[in-house]
Amino acid sequence: SGGPLFNLAGEVVGINSQIFTRSGGFMGLSFAIPMSVAMDVANQLKADGKVSRGWLGVVIQEVNKDLA
Repeated sequence: SGGPLFNLAGEVVGINSQIFTRSGGFMGLSFAIPMSVAMDVANQLKADGKVSRGWLGVVIQEVNKDLA
């Protein structure tokens, strides 16, 4: 985890983040962060010292007769 993910042209296209494996080894289903996301995070950290995350804008509430 944490190493670069390369395409066939040798370009870095992501950062390996985790792996789902049944054996505990390196073979399994791997997940990576796209390079565009990693660069956006790095630029925000350089500029502001923190990362701003998106907000979905969803509020959870109980449904009563009037709302249903």
